[in-house]
Amino acid sequence: MDKTTELKQLADLRDSGVLSEREFEQQKQQILNSPGGGAMPPPPPQYGAPQPPPYGGGQMMMDPPIGGGTAVLFYLLSFLIPIAGFVIGAIYSSNNNPENQAVGKNCLYVSIGTILIGCLCYCLMFMGFLGSMDAGMDWQCGSGEWISSDWVNDGYCDCWDCSDEG
Repeated sequence: MDKTTELKQLADLRDSGVLSEREFEQQKQQILNSPGGGAMPPPPPQYGAPQPPPYGGGQMMMDPPIGGGTAVLFYLLSFLIPIAGFVIGAIYSSNNNPENQAVGKNCLYVSIGTILIGCLCYCLMFMGFLGSMDAGMDWQCGSGEWISSDWVNDGYCDCWDCSDEG
């Protein structure tokens, strides 16, 4: 095979993404510097020697970044359904793309914040409910307890000492 054909095949491998630019340049120099034609085949590996990775091997493949609209959708979903935020956060925070990791961590933060705000609102509502139970108690008996002023002089003894009926 002549050098021109080999260089064309090498360029095709580079254009298809099999070879990186650095690997292409190395192979091209080998072809151009060889005396009789093509590149010399590599010597067979010795027994037990580590094998070189195939073309493209050993390179970490990067996942494509999440689009801005998808990230906003994930944040909204994390706010409305915190469990979904945990799942999305766990998946994307372990992603190999730093932008996706940031989206995953933010989903975790939004879902944790939503849970904390929900718990706070529940506690405030519960305390307000308990406070409303005592809202009508505005008359103090002689024994120290509080009763509604509507119960004073109603014919029933509502205090321990019956001070509301007398």
